[in-house]
Amino acid sequence: VSRTNGNLSVAASVTNGDVTSSVDANNFKNAIIMGNLGASGDVTVQVSNDGSNWYEDSNSNFYSNFSTYDVVGRFDCTARYWRVKYNVSGTVTLRYALVA
Repeated sequence: VSRTNGNLSVAASVTNGDVTSSVDANNFKNAIIMGNLGASGDVTVQVSNDGSNWYEDSNSNFYSNFSTYDVVGRFDCTARYWRVKYNVSGTVTLRYALVA
């Protein structure tokens, strides 16, 4: 089993609609994002096969906990690239892990 992980945002100031850098999920089957949104809100995973044209994955919209603002979500890596769109404004920390 192959695994990798990384940071999407660490104590970063984001505005509603901002997106993270893309993650190349080639050779990986599953992903998880986890972190804290700093406010009540949600994130949406966007996918792309070419890294240029992005589409929102309606099955991968994850909401923060209303008391601690923690968020976690699991999804399948069916497209080569993915990134996260923030539907919240504030200071966020978001990390990811991939598994083959």
